[in-house]
Amino acid sequence: MYNDLKGKVVLITGAASKRGMGRATALRMAQEGCIVAVNGRPGKRTGADDIAEGWTGLPDVVAEIEAMGGKAIALEADISKPDQVDAMFDKLKKEIGRLDILVNCASVCGDSALVHETSKDTWDWVMDINIGGLFNTSKAAAEMMVKQKSGNIINISSLHGKIASPGIVPYNCSKFATVGLSATLAKEYVEYGIRANCIIAGCFSSDMPSVSGSVRERMRNGGLTEDEAVEECFADVIKIIPMKRIGKVSEMASLIAFLSSEESAYITGQAINIDGGFLMEH
Repeated sequence: MYNDLKGKVVLITGAASKRGMGRATALRMAQEGCIVAVNGRPGKRTGADDIAEGWTGLPDVVAEIEAMGGKAIALEADISKPDQVDAMFDKLKKEIGRLDILVNCASVCGDSALVHETSKDTWDWVMDINIGGLFNTSKAAAEMMVKQKSGNIINISSLHGKIASPGIVPYNCSKFATVGLSATLAKEYVEYGIRANCIIAGCFSSDMPSVSGSVRERMRNGGLTEDEAVEECFADVIKIIPMKRIGKVSEMASLIAFLSSEESAYITGQAINIDGGFLMEH
């Protein structure tokens, strides 16, 4: 636990999914005593399986935090739309009044296709959310944080922000750009007491909705525990990860909490790997 986080205000994008990094981070930051604002696209809940389980998205995340004795608000907005981001920050200013930490978890991947097969619509959709959205939220956050002379911005990239994989060109480009945006924010705003870092996420089951669905199918039909189903579903991937397992969203949340705290006060402008050692060998 980080005592300095108590009472800090954190905004987490991409927090509506039941098994996602955003929700896990929201719960962890609430445990740290933060006031938590959770963001998701209007009407966004998550995959069909979670909806079938009765999951409602942001309202459920807020309810979970309030049940813990914490304070949380839901801020629906499509972060790829500047006007919606402006409205979200206006609501944040009105209801809470400040922002200490921005965590950008929102991300999409798009269909698998080679460059010459990738449609302009797919390119625009992925880039508008994954990097356009980060620009929009970071810009609005920086405006608040400059006035406060303090702040912390944490952006989630992935292995594809350091190594390219075929078939996902918009995703690759957006994740490389996330690293660049984070470094630029760190350079431009260090004099205002604002830190910015980027996390290079390895393989987490929550990152892949289709695979997450396969995990739940194995649990239902094969009588497996979630850990057993994940191990079976990711068997080929696990072979090339030195630690021989998939990352847990709670581990991502722990890294985010650390980077949000004063325990990491001398860290800015970094792209920090959390990948089970994958990039050591690639």
